[in-house]
Order: sequence, then structure tokens, then C-alpha cells
Amino acid sequence: MPRSEPAEEEGNLPHVIEKTADPAGVRSPAARLAESRGRPSCMCLDVLGPPRAQRDEVPPPPEQPPLAALPSGWLSHEAAPLELDFGCHRGIFLIGMARQHPGSNFLGIERQPARVARCLAKIGRLAIANAHAVAGEGASSLRGLVPAASVSVLHVSFPDPWPKRRHAQRRLVDAEFLDEARRILRPGGSLRLMTDDAPYFATMCSLTSSGWQEIDWDDGRDYVRTSFEKRFLEQGMLPFRRALQPL
Repeated sequence: MPRSEPAEEEGNLPHVIEKTADPAGVRSPAARLAESRGRPSCMCLDVLGPPRAQRDEVPPPPEQPPLAALPSGWLSHEAAPLELDFGCHRGIFLIGMARQHPGSNFLGIERQPARVARCLAKIGRLAIANAHAVAGEGASSLRGLVPAASVSVLHVSFPDPWPKRRHAQRRLVDAEFLDEARRILRPGGSLRLMTDDAPYFATMCSLTSSGWQEIDWDDGRDYVRTSFEKRFLEQGMLPFRRALQPL
């Protein structure tokens, strides 16, 4: 979701539109505040915040932390199959799948470092050798971390839908992300998309209408439900789902 605007820094007053002498000797609150900070005393007839156009702008995405390395041996030819949980949140799906399928390695990528730290702490407490999490966001994190043809399954469950039209460019699943998904998937690998947002799902289907083929969602494996999936199922809602392989 969009971040709230940062609070004003100490010493930064909003810009003053007009200044006049104060013949009545009555100072406005803004004038008294300016005086208390060593500014010239004045009567402020109008004090405005940032222009409206600036207030409506989408804030830039946060700077991404450096990508951590994968555990030793995970990318060797003899390594177990690698599955990615992109947007692993607090690690419920990631850790549950790792415990349920010890013959595969599971890597979580999450944009919030605090959530990554919680995942890693839980993985350590449970001594799970086939699970790991790193901080990352968007297609660039795949480019900087995951070699070509190294992933057997890429899970993308309930990414932020950014429902407002002016925010749609911030969605995770776009043409650039799908290009990276195609690059990192092994031959026969699959991309599993799940969302509760119908317009976002329609966009996903449109973006994968060429160059991808839909495969059965039910592949015979047991899957751990994410926290979002559990919530929607309890409400009687079936999420939109699509499993794909690149052509």
C-alpha cells in the first residue's frame, strides 16, 4: 500500500505565501512559531503544504537492501529442486512446504527485511535445513540472485493488487517479471499464480495468453495454505488460480 507522507523535519516550515507588517500586534500561530525558531517575525496570511499535484504523486519504492547469497550448495548440479516463494510474508507457506517436502529446497523472497528476519529466526529455531529467506523486491531481485534454469516451481501468492489505476504500474506481475520467471525456470518448471483480485487476475491471464501454456493446478502434491488463502476460504471465497509453463 502507498506509504504515508513523511513528517516534517525539525526546522522546515511550510512556505509562506504572503508577508505583511502586523499593525495590531497580533501574531498568528505560524508567525510565533517562526519567531521561536529564530525566523523574522511576520504575519502569515496563508500557509500551504505541498502543492496538490505533489500530494497525489505515488511515492517512489523504497531502496532495496543488498541481496543475500543463497545457502552453499543450493545451486550445484547435485542440489535438490529449488522452489521460490515470492512474497513469502511471515513464512507460513515457505516453512510449511519445506517441512512437508524435505526433498526440495525452498527460498522465500520478501520486500520487508523485518519479515525476512522473522522467517530466518523461525527456520533456525526449527532447524529446517531446506528453507531460507532473503530480502528483495520485483524482477530485479530475481536478476541479481537466481541463475537461469535453476527453479522448478515459482509460487506467487496474493501479491499486492494495487487496485487504483494510477498505482497499477507497481504490481509485481508484469511483462518484466514474467520474462524473469521464464529465465529462471528449469525445463518443465512451473509458475503458480494466486490472487483474490479479479482485475489483477484478468491482467495476469492477458499477460500470459501468449508464450505460456496453462497446466492443471492440481499436480498431485500437497500444498500448505497461505494465511490469505485460509482467510478467503473461511469466508467462502475461492481465490483465482493459474498454473503455467513457458512455451
